[in-house]
Amino acid sequence: MSTFEQLEREANDEFHLLESIGAKEFSTEHLLELHDQAHDRLKDYDRRNRINLLIGCTVLGWVAAFFCAYAYQNVWLAICAVLGLIFSLVACIAGIFLLTKQYKSRIDLEYSLRLIESELKNR
Repeated sequence: MSTFEQLEREANDEFHLLESIGAKEFSTEHLLELHDQAHDRLKDYDRRNRINLLIGCTVLGWVAAFFCAYAYQNVWLAICAVLGLIFSLVACIAGIFLLTKQYKSRIDLEYSLRLIESELKNR
């Protein structure tokens, strides 16, 4: 991606612009819209993070299934458990990567929301 495309993408990101120039430059109506968007983004982040946590927890189930298969000397169950373990790990890592690619972190989302709320209180 070229520098120009990156600058254009950042200029179109209102939350990045909010952090760069401050909330005072936005109209009240626009801040109210951004406030709703920030709440929606936080809810989406929390939902995706919960899904990643559940997928990550299934890894423990696959490990337990593998040890049960090992104890009973069931090769097919052991193979299925290892494949399930690999699939769960890949899905969890991909989910975390996609979440951090779309949203930097929950702290950044909360910071944007606090900026908006403090400016709306001042008005």
